[in-house]
Amino acid sequence: MPLPSGRSIVPLVAFAVFSPIALAAQQPQKVKLGAPETEFSESFDHITALRELSDGRLIVSDAAAKTISLVDMKRKSVTAIGREGQGPKEFSMPGALLPMPGDTTFMADFGQQRFLRIAPNGTPVDVVLFPSWLGFGGGGAIAADRNGRIYAIGQKPPTLGAATATKVDQDTLPLLRWDRTRKSADTVAWVVDAPMKRVQAGNAITVMPVAFGGQDMWSVAADGRLGIARVADYHVEWLGGAKRVAGAPVAYDRIKVTSADKDEIRKQYQDVANKMTIVGPVPSGTKLPKFQMPVPEFAEYKAPFISARATPDGQLWVQRTKNASTGALYDVFDGQGRLIRQVELPKKTRLAGFGARSMYLARADEDGLEWLGRYPRP
Repeated sequence: MPLPSGRSIVPLVAFAVFSPIALAAQQPQKVKLGAPETEFSESFDHITALRELSDGRLIVSDAAAKTISLVDMKRKSVTAIGREGQGPKEFSMPGALLPMPGDTTFMADFGQQRFLRIAPNGTPVDVVLFPSWLGFGGGGAIAADRNGRIYAIGQKPPTLGAATATKVDQDTLPLLRWDRTRKSADTVAWVVDAPMKRVQAGNAITVMPVAFGGQDMWSVAADGRLGIARVADYHVEWLGGAKRVAGAPVAYDRIKVTSADKDEIRKQYQDVANKMTIVGPVPSGTKLPKFQMPVPEFAEYKAPFISARATPDGQLWVQRTKNASTGALYDVFDGQGRLIRQVELPKKTRLAGFGARSMYLARADEDGLEWLGRYPRP
């Protein structure tokens, strides 16, 4: 099975490849979130994923701290789930939390290419290996519906060769649904992946993502309907219901990629390079050169959106690309793909997940720690 691609190293922000056109005016209601209903009393390093159980308790994965926790916000208690390791009830890389029937949870451990099965009481049960077709397009996105079917990008076709260093490839990838009960997988949609370009790295040619390159974003509602934000003209469509439905394209302002944006991406690449080590025998006293990552290509403009996340009841929240002067802004689409409202988050917060009727935000403090708050969902 392939290892995760380098596309996960640097956040990929989509960009539109078409000139802006006059679209039907949409004036959605805009809501600004205020203070949380409650905020948990203990901090996290970096909340990776969150799952609300039927009784209101939460399972929280923290990739930075390498922990999985059972959190009770009402009783202000937190209990560790499992531990780091390679055993049948351990994990190496806390990731997405997939809802399974009966409050069972699958935690996606991309480090060991398997799921950790967690019982409703927060006890690790065993592990389930990833299916062989699972790919890593779309930043390793993975989701599940209430019937326990798992959705993820399939293997990327081997279309990129060692031709010129100028060609840009942008593949359409299969989005697959794995039914473990029937032991089968089927293609439910095709999504546009981030563009890749061959770049020169010394005497070799390597393939790298175009920084700020465009890609479709997707998520799955509890009933199995698939919501996709299409990057080409920014519209939302839903698949998997009685019929495919699609909303009208949404107007947006194109945001140019700045020198500061490029500097930040270069820094992220070099930070990764600085942590790399040379494996193998090295003569004593040899001074090794600092590893230099290839310089990525950059898109000229950013896309209208960064990510998409479905609520359990079938809305699609799409995070808009914007300047950093205000909090994160989400376009909220209904089950017909219509833009119904915009929600602005408080500054220094990000969306951690949805509950049945609530939403959870991670608030960053001055020390970089995160505090989990519960908010009413507008």
